[in-house]
Amino acid sequence: MREKRGLYEELQILVTGASGFIGSHIMEYLEKEGHTVTGCGRSQKKAYRRYIMCDLTEKQPDLEADVVIHAAGLNPSADNTFYDYIRNNITVTENIIQYARKYQVKRIIYLGTLSSYGKVNQVLREDSPHNDSDDYGLTKYVAEKLIRESGIPYYIILPPTVIGKGCGSNWLMRTAEALYLNQDVKYYNGKHAFNNLVDVEDICVFISKLLEQGSGLSETYLLGLREMTTVKDIVLSLKERLSSDSRLYSSNAVKNPFHIDISKALKDGFSPGTVAEILEKVCEEVKNKS
Repeated sequence: MREKRGLYEELQILVTGASGFIGSHIMEYLEKEGHTVTGCGRSQKKAYRRYIMCDLTEKQPDLEADVVIHAAGLNPSADNTFYDYIRNNITVTENIIQYARKYQVKRIIYLGTLSSYGKVNQVLREDSPHNDSDDYGLTKYVAEKLIRESGIPYYIILPPTVIGKGCGSNWLMRTAEALYLNQDVKYYNGKHAFNNLVDVEDICVFISKLLEQGSGLSETYLLGLREMTTVKDIVLSLKERLSSDSRLYSSNAVKNPFHIDISKALKDGFSPGTVAEILEKVCEEVKNKS
């Protein structure tokens, strides 16, 4: 167990969305670090030391906490309606803010998404404009705005594609699965600078560091890889790692290429892994699923 220190010594931490991919990793990491952490969700898929069942679209949790790590939300799907996104991304956040005021929570740490920015022009920074977001991105952005305007200190964390054990069907996983099955693969924006990936474990470590800061300041952080690569190099590397016989096709169509300026997060303690480490985890996950 690590030594606790700083203003946030002996914190009571509530993690929403604790049965989801990112939330479950945060729970496991903070438990191992020795934090007093309670998970909250509609269902319980793993055995945690502390967990409460609560549908946050309808009510607030019934326990005290010093910090809320808000990872609950509805991810993109063609089956979701706009109302589904409003209820699960906005209404849930409104209930968390009311809960935080009731129990005088010291800080909300919100897991948002780069999709809130919509169409991005080449380089994404924390202060980049928000343009033409889809339903998912729009409701996540509204949730961000609600937290910023709540008067409660916050850290808003905006990750790109997140990789790790149990991750869902994102574009990188779909590409790796196709390569593993020797299927043809078509990719876009092959030659553009790219760092739009992050390891879920690196998110957990960064959150742990933020908990130790103990400052009343509020900040927003973009995450991503430290090193730049290209989509083409990623696909070629996966093909080699998976010993794939797939045929690769680079599309001439350009789909909103951009990379992320993560300098602010790096300055405040974020330490991302390498491209090679990310791709190794992707390959391991694909093989385990097959």
